Amino acid sequence: MMKPVSPNQLTDLVWRLFQADKTMEKRPFGNNPWDKSTGLYNRSFFIHRLGFALRNCREIKENMFGVLLVSLDSRSRVRTKPDRTPKEPRLQEFAKLLKASLRLTDTLARFDKDNFYILAENIQGREILSMIVNRFQSSLVKHSMEEIRFNIGAILCDGSYNNIDEILRDVKTAQSDNRRLNTP
Repeated sequence: MMKPVSPNQLTDLVWRLFQADKTMEKRPFGNNPWDKSTGLYNRSFFIHRLGFALRNCREIKENMFGVLLVSLDSRSRVRTKPDRTPKEPRLQEFAKLLKASLRLTDTLARFDKDNFYILAENIQGREILSMIVNRFQSSLVKHSMEEIRFNIGAILCDGSYNNIDEILRDVKTAQSDNRRLNTP
């Protein structure tokens, strides 16, 4: 974790690392925080974490966080058969690749069919977020899943956002505008 670290952040990280699945199901983000197809966190859990990050930034003005949106391009296909018949990308494999590129404190969630969101807390500036985005891009490009196309959008956030809906809107805009980094 990058300094300064609030007691709440440290407590939350320890809790997330050592909780059993049964205990987590009792939390306020729904019956189950897991996406069934990928084993990643689901939208409800991510929204909960994002709200916590925003509140933390309002308390500690120097804190910032990044939100990344990684989407599989709908035209992506994996060709594995000799007849070149396209197959849908393997979500679990893609999810594992994304997860392998995370820092220990990052939160990765699958929102819907092809959209994965990453919350990178304790970002100390645009350069750090750019390094994180570059690491994801490099990992995805080097992977053996042929012909997988993806889009990445990323924004750097501070306490100036009014709510999480604004953050989600801005990261989608950054992705669709092909702007990798954006700040409020």
